[in-house]
Amino acid sequence: MVSYTKMLASHVNQGRHLDALSLFYHLDASSRPQLPRRHHVTKHSLVSDPFVACSLVEMYGKCVSVSSALQLFDEIPHRNLLVWNAMISTYIHFGSGC
Repeated sequence: MVSYTKMLASHVNQGRHLDALSLFYHLDASSRPQLPRRHHVTKHSLVSDPFVACSLVEMYGKCVSVSSALQLFDEIPHRNLLVWNAMISTYIHFGSGC
């Protein structure tokens, strides 16, 4: 799972959001399908790594929705400066700015 985490973070950090989303859906498809993707990520503690959490917030904001990014942000146990910047940037670029 660590290599998938690194691949996901790499895709998002390099701006390849469709590749990241495709990989994320592939990972989700191989897991229990009755769980929403956001809870699947949290349940498997991927968001405990601040770099992965930051990448996921950015990916949700750019590829899914700002509200989904905010829900994920709220589930992150340790929000550092990187994660806060990702959420603020998501609001600035894709949200209502409030």
